[in-house]
Amino acid sequence: MREPAVRRHDAGRLTDQIGPIMEGTADQVLARRRRVVLVVAAALLLVVVAVMIGSVVQTTEPRPEPLPGGDLLPWAARGELADDPALVASAEALWRGATDVDAATVVAPAGEVYLLWADQIAAGRLVLMQAVGADGRPYVAQVSEQGDPAVLGLDTVQALPADTPIVLAVTYGGNLHIPGLEPGRGSAYIQLLTEPPESSDSTGLWYYKTISGPGRLELLEPKPNGMTKAFLQVDTSDPAGTPVVVATTVGGSAAVAATLAVRGGEMVSTNARIALADDPDWGPSGRIDGTEYTSLMLVAADVELADVTGFVVASEELDVGGDQLRASLVVVRPTRGGPSRVACVLTGSEDEDVVAAAVVADPAQLAMADRRVLAGSCPVTVADGTVVVAVAAARPGEGQVKLESDGQVVAGPAESLVMLLAQPAAFGPLVARLDGDDGPGSTTSIRTPVQS
Repeated sequence: MREPAVRRHDAGRLTDQIGPIMEGTADQVLARRRRVVLVVAAALLLVVVAVMIGSVVQTTEPRPEPLPGGDLLPWAARGELADDPALVASAEALWRGATDVDAATVVAPAGEVYLLWADQIAAGRLVLMQAVGADGRPYVAQVSEQGDPAVLGLDTVQALPADTPIVLAVTYGGNLHIPGLEPGRGSAYIQLLTEPPESSDSTGLWYYKTISGPGRLELLEPKPNGMTKAFLQVDTSDPAGTPVVVATTVGGSAAVAATLAVRGGEMVSTNARIALADDPDWGPSGRIDGTEYTSLMLVAADVELADVTGFVVASEELDVGGDQLRASLVVVRPTRGGPSRVACVLTGSEDEDVVAAAVVADPAQLAMADRRVLAGSCPVTVADGTVVVAVAAARPGEGQVKLESDGQVVAGPAESLVMLLAQPAAFGPLVARLDGDDGPGSTTSIRTPVQS
């Protein structure tokens, strides 16, 4: 078969290029050959280095992140094991290959799976991921190690809501298998993965601890990898879950943004039915001291509201008949709309809550936008009879408040104040008034037992 002319032409060119090398003396030829070998070796070395650099770049290149404005969380991958390709690939394969978890159908990812967090918790490894499912909805998934020897398995897959979650909840005991450190039957250890600091406005997470003594809010400190310390949920079957209060900052002042209901086994939390949150018409409520949620629950029970949002206007400890009590002024409103109500609540600092009464204002008269002063009182029975605790506060930025009786100042002025009326009958009608301001909404009458 006749060879193609192009091959003869290429062979001729190759001969033309090699020919000059073969000419000259033996020493010249040897020198030229050495130069050719060195050039070829250098070229091969460059190729090898380029391949190695390309390999390093490929293995250290960060995993893709979801595009901003999508339905997925705009969070970068975190955790010390985020760069473990074998672990991440195994976790992704478990999600793609699963059909159900705890009798719930699993929606498999339709495309790219994005890593959220991969690290070790106690003695086990855990991976959190997100992806758009085959049904077009966004999902998050949790994979963790269980058993001894530890085996990686898919724990849960849950749809993301339309509103971007502030945290993701992780239910996991750390694969400890150590008696006394494992959660009991029906309980669970829960940790929260917070928003990355660069995309978060929250300044703190406080969970409602009720294991022993009166319930109080405890701060959940996040670790450098974004996960908070663990807390115990005693009853995972309780639909109310564990309330977690989200603190933030408004104009340089501490504020309360929302309260989440965190439930064992669920990565995505919902809004709590009894929610501690500031009223936009009043402003930031101030520093959290830990007793706010207990006071809110007591008022909700008193006014018989199952779904309520409220905040603490003012709170201060005082001695009442030898007992250290905390007096709080609480505002509540139905979550589904309706007028707000104000109440005075007393709680004890010991094992028992001491609540004399919740004095509730007329709902029709309490429009928060019109209020610049709020006040209330609680009657308390002590050994010597009945005393009254009065609480008052001015709206943030409005100035200071004072208490007056028969035109005389009996307490204040201050931004908020608590006063014990040891002999309430000796006082006339009490009025909380803005200091130096007689404009609309600047006064509030306080009812005492002698006036009821």
